[in-house]
Formats: sequence, structure tokens, C-alpha cells
Amino acid sequence: MWDKLGAALLGAAVGACWAEARAQRAAINVLLTFDESSFRCKQEIGAGEGGACHHRYCCVHNVQRIVDCLDGARICIDICIYIFSCKLLAQAVKRAHNRGVVVRIIADYDMAYNNGSRICHLYEQGIKIKSKNSNKLMHHKFCIIDDSSRIIEIYGKNPNVTVMKYFLHRINQQHGGILVAGSLNWTNQAVYGNWEHVLITTHSPIVKLFQSEFNELWKNFKEFQPY
Repeated sequence: MWDKLGAALLGAAVGACWAEARAQRAAINVLLTFDESSFRCKQEIGAGEGGACHHRYCCVHNVQRIVDCLDGARICIDICIYIFSCKLLAQAVKRAHNRGVVVRIIADYDMAYNNGSRICHLYEQGIKIKSKNSNKLMHHKFCIIDDSSRIIEIYGKNPNVTVMKYFLHRINQQHGGILVAGSLNWTNQAVYGNWEHVLITTHSPIVKLFQSEFNELWKNFKEFQPY
């Protein structure tokens, strides 16, 4: 009885907090674009030539925006990705896991075992990963951070003061769940040499559609087993 009451009270409080947050927040809608010349930014900034880049397609700036989103996660991260080999993004995911963020990853079965893939390493760190052995590609590339429905799913049966502090923090920061999605595989080739795009948005209806899709895939895919 008390578990159900606690879950109901938390759900009501979370709903009220999120409604206020949605009403108050400054929306985030950012388009990051990459092109074939992006690698020059990495070379120039790495060599200490100025340290800042105003190039429209600056890969250093773009990757850092994604890293910042991952580093800002407080409760949960859900990643659905075809290929994952970029060290900077893998390190950000690992940092999130180490600070207690609940991380789930859905990966393409074959690409998970590809040379340079970070999937097996992240699995060894204790991160939950699923894939599906199929002759079709799991070709999605998106990530959802701190979606309210996912947070309620995690903590609904165990109301926690920390969770409420999180929601108050989000209200103060004036934004809620974040979606990172686009054509970009999380690889060095994609980041430093391809024409790619990534959308970062807090637009709640879109975030929730992606969260729903992730949840469906998570139900249907099987636990990852490294070779």
C-alpha cells in the first residue's frame, strides 16, 4: 500500500514540477553540422593555434556540445547507436555511469564487435547493453538524457529525496529531458571527416517519441553477450 502511495505521490510531484519546468524553460533547439573539412579544426586547435574556432563545421565545438549533454546527465541516459567508437563520447558515457547515472545502450549486433568499437569495453564497466542478431541493421543514432517518464520508471517504486532535488534543479536550469539525434555515428570518421548533422532539442513531444521508440526496442532486443 505504502509503496503504491509513495509512487503516486512521487508521480504527482514530478508531474507538477515538470509542468512548471516546461512552462518556464528556455527551449534548446540546436543543429550541429559537420563536413569534410572538420578535421582541420582538430588539427589547428590541437596544435594550439588560437584555441577557439569560429568555423561553422568545427568538429571540436560540435563534439564538445554532445559531451556537455552527457556530462550534464543527472539520472539516466539511453543511447541507440549503430557504431560507437569515438573515445571522447565513450569517456563521457563512462563518467556518467561512474557517477551513478543509469545508462542503457542499444547497439547494432555486428558493429558492436567491430574493430575499435567501445561497446564491449562499456559492457565490461557494468553498463547494460542490448543488441539483436539479425541480417538487418540497427541503424538508429539517437540519445535521450533525463526524460521525465524514464526517471519515473526508475524511481517510481522507491521515492527518493535526491530525485526531487533533481527536479528542482531542472526547474532552476529551465529545461528538462534532452534528445541528441541525427545522421552522426559516434565514430571518429563521422566526427572528423563526414557530412553529418545532429539535432539537440528539449522539445518534450519529440523527446518522448524517441523515448517511446527506445523503450520498445529495449523490450524486443536481447542482452549483449561479448565474444
